[in-house]
Amino acid sequence: MRLAAVVSEAMQGLASASSSSPGALQQGHQARPSSHAPPPPPGAQQSPGRTPSPQKPRLPPPRSTFPELEEMSNSDLAQALTREEAYGQLLQSLMTGKGAATEGAASEVVRQLRGSVEAAAQRNLDREEEMAEVRNQIAIIRSSEYAPAKAAYDEKARRQQEVLELLSPKVVVQRLQAAAQQAEAESEQLYRSYTEGGLSLEAFVAQYTAKRTLFHQRDLKAQAAVHTIPMDV
Repeated sequence: MRLAAVVSEAMQGLASASSSSPGALQQGHQARPSSHAPPPPPGAQQSPGRTPSPQKPRLPPPRSTFPELEEMSNSDLAQALTREEAYGQLLQSLMTGKGAATEGAASEVVRQLRGSVEAAAQRNLDREEEMAEVRNQIAIIRSSEYAPAKAAYDEKARRQQEVLELLSPKVVVQRLQAAAQQAEAESEQLYRSYTEGGLSLEAFVAQYTAKRTLFHQRDLKAQAAVHTIPMDV
């Protein structure tokens, strides 16, 4: 709820109380001397030559809305509650408006609101000890538990980064190409051994066929990865 709504609601209650108070109705007119006769009852015919008694002044009806407050921001209303100059300007604007509440009612509103603000501030000050204790606990945790936890987290983050780098598309393609080159080099070594008489025909065919098959599998996988997987990931 905006601060203006709180001020407006309080102003309505106090203005209603002021308008129904007998003392408020008696302000502003002089008391009739006891030696004069009481005024005739309402509706009675006035005697010739008698001056009619003045009517008692009445307060204007209480206001149901306070547009001046609705147009003010929370910051301006807060300044009116804490600064005498701003408070005077607010009171003057309320007093000069149509159907404005009396100065006493406005002063009571501001007094109650100021008391509410002071009570809220006091509650915050009362929790200062609790806040200090919480700050001490945070300091203890940082000094005793935070450092080991941070070191363990950094180590796990480093290992995760290493694993991610090993599984990156670029690294996978490079490893497939290296494995294909290794299989091809081993097949070439088998061929030289056979030509030099180090292997029989049956052994050469079996081992050479397996190495060439492995080479082509790895080479095809590497080429497929290069053409299908984005290398900038």
